[in-house]
This record gives sequence, structure tokens and C-alpha cells, in this order.
Amino acid sequence: MAMISEVRRGCAFEDAYCEVKAGHPVRHDPQSRQAPFWGQYWNFDWHNFCVWPAFVNSTSVVLDVGGWIGLTAIWFSQRARKGRVVVLEPGQLAFDDLMLNIAANPDSQSRISAVRSALGGRTGRQRISNNGDAMDRLVEDHEVVGEPVDATWVTVMTMSDLVAQFPQLQDVSFIKVDTEGYERVIIPALTAFLRQVKPVMHVSVHPMFMDPSDTDAVLQALLDICPFFHRIDMVGKYSKINCGKIRLHAMHGDPSAKVLRQAEPTDFLCTWYPDQSGGIRRSVATWSLWNADWKRRGVEMYERDSVVGMYAAASGW
Repeated sequence: MAMISEVRRGCAFEDAYCEVKAGHPVRHDPQSRQAPFWGQYWNFDWHNFCVWPAFVNSTSVVLDVGGWIGLTAIWFSQRARKGRVVVLEPGQLAFDDLMLNIAANPDSQSRISAVRSALGGRTGRQRISNNGDAMDRLVEDHEVVGEPVDATWVTVMTMSDLVAQFPQLQDVSFIKVDTEGYERVIIPALTAFLRQVKPVMHVSVHPMFMDPSDTDAVLQALLDICPFFHRIDMVGKYSKINCGKIRLHAMHGDPSAKVLRQAEPTDFLCTWYPDQSGGIRRSVATWSLWNADWKRRGVEMYERDSVVGMYAAASGW
């Protein structure tokens, strides 16, 4: 029973539409189009949710680019309870679900601003597939996006447009980019802003939706922009009680690290300073989710040889 109460902490036991994710309760609207997907939310992107608590705190300002139905944005808003979250979702069907799910979390609703827009290098309009699933993506006119497709158009905003609308983004501390291949446009467009503001940035790179040359260009741009650039590797298995093992693989100085599986997205972390996370020793209890007694449980977030230099010096490992 103790384990059950730990897993349900923050959700009423009888609330079937609430799930605790990485220590924070997230509710969804059962009438939303993608409501069945929430049945697997506990296992969704677990490696990222094990890392993010080290970089997102109670006062963080977060920009979520590619928010889909709110799986990440609502969690960010629950964690940053004195902060702010701006989430962009260009797909109309997905955006409708996003708004329903935000409304299902009234305690954090005031901290989220949702915008149906894409982020790009210049203001304009762009075509996007509109199936409502996680694979909707912005496409060029010559691209075939698959069937069935209810294509639609969406406004593209620049980072300057966003900051003008949401001045809090001048102090953004964490950016998540998950845009099914449109990172080929977004990363170059964000270069000047990133170097000026220096937020931690999480990027999902989707080689299956880009030409190999575009994938190489995205990775090279990130290597050029980010003083500390790491691939997030999944090691071991996740459960509702702990994170298993996660490894950060340093990309600088390792040419083989740029070789990606063409069929799978790969997650990367861009940071600016040594110990930007506050050090593994302070973060590991959070990363192990609700178990402050993580050592007793035998949870090892990192193998000693896998701890990258930016953390090793700060944590004394």
C-alpha cells in the first residue's frame, strides 16, 4: 500500500484521469481526442523526465516548442509552480486536445500560455499535417506527408515575435524542441537568442524526417552553439518508482557520436556552464523520482565512467 500511495502522490486515488509523472500530478480530459494515449503516459519519454528535474525548478520559465497534447507542458507547469510555461503547438487537432488537457489542470492553468503557432526564422505561414497524432509535422510544398492527411496551414512566429508577446521569455531558462524534423529550421533561427540568453535546451532530432545533409547540419549547428552538448542515452529500465540508468554522452570530440539511427529520434541536451544542473549529488534524489532513499533502492542514475566532465568536477565523483 505504501508503494501505491507513493505512485499516486498528488492524485486522488479514485481519479482515473490523473497520473503522477516524475513526482508531479498531471491530469487529462477524458473527452480529448487522444485520451487513450494517456494510458501509457507513465512510460512516455521516461529518460527525458528523469533528466529534466535537474534543469527545471519552481521558478523556471519554460518554452515548449512542439507541445502536442500537453504531455510535457502541463508537467513543466506543475514543476515550475512559481514560474511560467509558454507552449507552441501548430497542429489544430493536437492544439484542441492541448487546450482541453490544460483546462483539466486548474491549479496550473494560470501558469501556461498556449499558442497555435510554429517557431521559425521568419514570420509567415506554413503547411502542416493535421492528423492529431504525435507525428504531425511542418512540411514544404513538395513533400509528401503520408495518408490520411488533413493538411492545414499555421502561422509561423519568430523568437522576436514570441518575446514581444510574452516578455517573460527574455528570461527563459529551459527550452524543449520536439518538432518532427522542423528543428532543421528552428535551431539556426534560435542561434543568436540562445547565445544571448543561454537557456538549457533539450532537442529531439528526427533524422527520419530530414535529408542526411539536414541532420548533419542540425548536429553541427548544435555543436557550434552549445559549449556542453550531450546525447541522452537510455540505459536500463524505468519503473514508476525509479529511473533506472540514464547516461549523458558528450558529443564534443567524438565523431562517432553524430551517427544516428535513421528510424528513431534522438534526444540531446545543450548547456552553457559547468554544473548548470546544480550537480548530480543534489539532483539525483529528484531524478530518482519520489525516492529520497535512492541509494537504499539501488538506483544508479549514472555509471561512474559515464559521468561527463561538466558534472564530474562539480559533484566530486
